[in-house]
Amino acid sequence: MNYRRAFASERTFFFTPGTCALFATFFLFILFSTSCSSTLVKKETSQTITSIPSLPKNTLQPTQLKIQSSDQQLRITNQGSLLIHNLVVVFPDDRITFGDVLPGAATDYQIVPHGVYRYAAYNVNVDGKIFEQPVVDWIGEAPMEGKSFTYILELDPSRWETENQVIRLIKVSKDR
Repeated sequence: MNYRRAFASERTFFFTPGTCALFATFFLFILFSTSCSSTLVKKETSQTITSIPSLPKNTLQPTQLKIQSSDQQLRITNQGSLLIHNLVVVFPDDRITFGDVLPGAATDYQIVPHGVYRYAAYNVNVDGKIFEQPVVDWIGEAPMEGKSFTYILELDPSRWETENQVIRLIKVSKDR
């Protein structure tokens, strides 16, 4: 049998009108079910994103807590030349309110029930405007080992336009 003739007859057999209609139906089914499942995923994703709060819900004041042996403590030192007004340090499960931190001053230790991390998110008030400086990704992070820590911070409002940050974490020191 001639190779060209066999190939042509097989190709003719493969692409009959009934076979084309079957493939078209199958293709449309796959396309439709893929778009439905991706729409479902998009809806679930958008619901998840909107349901995640930007800040943890438990705001802790020092008078509301009993010190436990497993609790970690954090204090803030303001290394900058500007007052840090209404400072709140935000961790994945805690919001710790420090209030005003004068230039060159250090706060008292505050209890952080779920642990102190290598970095944090911050809320601060600068000239009547509230800045929320979030952490982009907490995945893989865990509290540091130790009992007491000091965050040495600096306030620089000019960094907001270029870096979306007004608070700069200069250093984390492990005190105990």
